[in-house]
Amino acid sequence: SLIRKYDRDQPMDGSPLAAGVLTILNQFHPSYTTAFFAYIGQYIRCTVKDNKTGSNADINANLDCRNAMIFLETMCKLGNINRENIHPFVQPFLFDSLNYSIKG
Repeated sequence: SLIRKYDRDQPMDGSPLAAGVLTILNQFHPSYTTAFFAYIGQYIRCTVKDNKTGSNADINANLDCRNAMIFLETMCKLGNINRENIHPFVQPFLFDSLNYSIKG
């Protein structure tokens, strides 16, 4: 199972999963990749909206949303995809508010 209890001492490495998803999506028409990004973006937007407190949305408060953002950012890095291509689905301020940096 890909779902396991969160353990801060042993984080799960999502890079192989992101690389595998990118490999599969590259075998199909580019519209499938766009649809995939749209679905992940919709999940992130809905999760942020549900966790919104006042006027500030804390992306780091929800672990699932944070992991989805990190997964999406990892896919962009591995697939040489500009983040500007993701902005129609996930607003740039959400990426900027993410307290995580992928070294690459």
